[in-house]
Amino acid sequence: MPRSALHLPGHQDSTGWRNAGLLAIACALATGLALAASVISALAQPGPSSWPVLPETFQSTGGRGWMVTQYCPVVDGAICRNDFVTVLPDGKDTYPATVQWTAIPRDGGTYCANGMWRTKDGTGSGTTSLEVFIKDGMVRRAP
Repeated sequence: MPRSALHLPGHQDSTGWRNAGLLAIACALATGLALAASVISALAQPGPSSWPVLPETFQSTGGRGWMVTQYCPVVDGAICRNDFVTVLPDGKDTYPATVQWTAIPRDGGTYCANGMWRTKDGTGSGTTSLEVFIKDGMVRRAP
C-alpha cells in the first residue's frame, strides 16, 4: 500500500491535511451561501403592508370546511385579540371563540403572531398559524 494511502488514527500526512483544509473551506463556503440565500429570501418577501386584506369571514386555517366569521382583530397593549365565531360545514353549528396573539411593533404597525385560541365554553383550544398585521385601521393576513 502506498504510504499516502495509509492513514493511522491520529496521524495525517500532507495529503490528509490538505484535504481537511479543503473540506473546511468548502464547509465555510456552503454555510456562507446558505446564509446569503436566507437573507435574500427574507428581503424578497413582501412587507406586511402589501399582504392581502383579512376578510371578516374566511376558511379556518385548521381546514375541514369550517368557516370563521366576525373576525376583526384589535391591538390591546402587548396583545392582539379577537372574539369570533366558528361555523361548521353544516352551517348550523357555531362555536363562539376568542384568539390572542403577541403584539410586535413592525413597519409602523403591529404584527400579531403566536396566536392561541379557545372556545368560549372551554371545550376546545389550540394554536393558529394565522398571522395578521394591523396598521391605520387596516387588518392584513400573512400570505
